[in-house]
Amino acid sequence: IRRGNHTHKGGGRILYVLEGRGYTVNNDVRLDWQRGDLEILPITPFENSHEHVNLDPCKPCGMFVIGYWPFMEVVAYETRQETDSPDWKGPGNDEVYRPEGFVPESASMRGYDIKVPGRPDTLLDSLYRLRNQQRERIAKARWVVREQDQPVECNRMGFYRWYVHPDLDDVVMHHILFWVHNIPPGSHSGVQKHQGGRIHYVVEGEGYSTVDGKRYDWGPGDMLMLPIKSGGCTFQHFNSGSQPARLACAEPNW
Repeated sequence: IRRGNHTHKGGGRILYVLEGRGYTVNNDVRLDWQRGDLEILPITPFENSHEHVNLDPCKPCGMFVIGYWPFMEVVAYETRQETDSPDWKGPGNDEVYRPEGFVPESASMRGYDIKVPGRPDTLLDSLYRLRNQQRERIAKARWVVREQDQPVECNRMGFYRWYVHPDLDDVVMHHILFWVHNIPPGSHSGVQKHQGGRIHYVVEGEGYSTVDGKRYDWGPGDMLMLPIKSGGCTFQHFNSGSQPARLACAEPNW
């Protein structure tokens, strides 16, 4: 990353910082981050217009970006490039083909807000009140989840550091679960059976995973994906190296 500005209509993406330090300006709000932090772009009734900036001119900065397409369709998700990164050498905005009227002006029109004081008279008003409560929670929640603020727990699968979880009420978004799985050298995880649809990005370390009895070796920069199968799949992770292994894990929160 150096810098580049674009918008996300609807939001709903999470960005795990793999290396470097910098900040994001999202709708004029500055969000500072560094290696190991998680930045969240929540689903909002307006556009998330933002720019990522690398604060170190001598070192690269990289993020692991996660978005779940079925959820993006539901919230009418749209990405629109506003300015280009200085590293981009391709065609400019005036050369990019877009059908006339592809994004009409009415697409950014907002509805009017409905306040529901007291007990709702109708079930529809109850939905509006729930929406208002969710908006108030988002306004106060964390958009950047810092690594140093999240404790490591030892659970049945091993050592987890949770970033997005249903019980973390102060995090701005919950529709994608996200955690980092730490596996010490020579150790392994527990065994789970899962319906699939989970991804594991190898941040560091070397090892392998068994999925339904078949071995898959991995190293830094690789991604292990659990297939969606009618009967689910059984898996386990092993650290075969001399250094700790870290897997950044994500799955939809159904």
